[in-house]
Amino acid sequence: MIGRSYLYLPGDERPIVSEWNKPPTLQFLQTAVGGYIEAVPGFDTYLPPDVSEEGFEACIAYCDEEGKGKGTRVNEMATFLWDTALKRKRPLGLIDAQGRVVDVLCGPVIILVGSRRFLGEESC
Repeated sequence: MIGRSYLYLPGDERPIVSEWNKPPTLQFLQTAVGGYIEAVPGFDTYLPPDVSEEGFEACIAYCDEEGKGKGTRVNEMATFLWDTALKRKRPLGLIDAQGRVVDVLCGPVIILVGSRRFLGEESC
């Protein structure tokens, strides 16, 4: 196994977990999120549900780049996880100085965790 994927669907707190021996295809990722993929900016660390708090892992997260425009449901769990990743770098995360939420993720969100090759950080 070189990586795992965690698929979060709107309304579900628990992800659908898959183990991979090779990186997923673009077609798989697009099917998982329901459209063209967009990397979620700043969502580069993730605490998988089955590890302790010291176990943050490097990741990349993808959503449907047109999810908001399609009127898909807000994905509260994925938005919370994105906020957590952002707060590891800056104190406010997805909250602005006036206390307003500045962004949310809509629709399915897939998080990839694994080797650099699996995350697409090197070509082999």
